[in-house]
Amino acid sequence: MNRKLRTNILLYGCDLDAAAKRPVAQALLEQAWRQPGHTAIRVQVVQEFHVNFVRMASFLSTLVATLEDITQNLPKWPKKSLSADFRAYRFL
Repeated sequence: MNRKLRTNILLYGCDLDAAAKRPVAQALLEQAWRQPGHTAIRVQVVQEFHVNFVRMASFLSTLVATLEDITQNLPKWPKKSLSADFRAYRFL
């Protein structure tokens, strides 16, 4: 085995927020995929990836549900017009 994949490589490979690290991780994963037998991955790494990926997915689904709730309930919120004093105020 020439290489060993680590948990962070797997995570950065699918993390849309890791703009700088994602392409590097994806290149390493593609290289490992195209050259079977040259890269090792430990069961512990797969387990760590699973735990962290599920945690990220849970956070994202909670965030999406919250945003959907806000979007659906936004029309129900009371509306207030801007006062004349506020509209006359100049922002510098």
